[in-house]
Amino acid sequence: MTGQATISTRSSLLRVGYLNTIFRGYGWGHIEWTERFCKAGYLSRKKILCMNHGLQLCDFGTYRNMPDVKRNKFVFNTLRLKPFAKVDLVPGERNIIQQEIQDSAKCNSTHASQTVNMLSMSV
Repeated sequence: MTGQATISTRSSLLRVGYLNTIFRGYGWGHIEWTERFCKAGYLSRKKILCMNHGLQLCDFGTYRNMPDVKRNKFVFNTLRLKPFAKVDLVPGERNIIQQEIQDSAKCNSTHASQTVNMLSMSV
């Protein structure tokens, strides 16, 4: 499973929450996020929907390092045994994300303002 191009409804994202910042570096965070979508009933492990619309794989190298992968695998295996729990942004993250979105508004002001509005409504 992977999360480079993920599509979600607003309602499911508000129920499931954001990517968990307990994961550091490379690996396993996106799988834990998908696991929460499964536990919340939005996905089935037997049928994961995928897009096939001409996207191309481009190898840009990797930031993977094995200590991060091993640590994150341990965190994932610990979390997956627990009941479903929404993950919210930690204090300060919302401001950082909103600033990044506003900074990107130079490229696309309509999309950026819609995203900022979604963040402010998901408290």
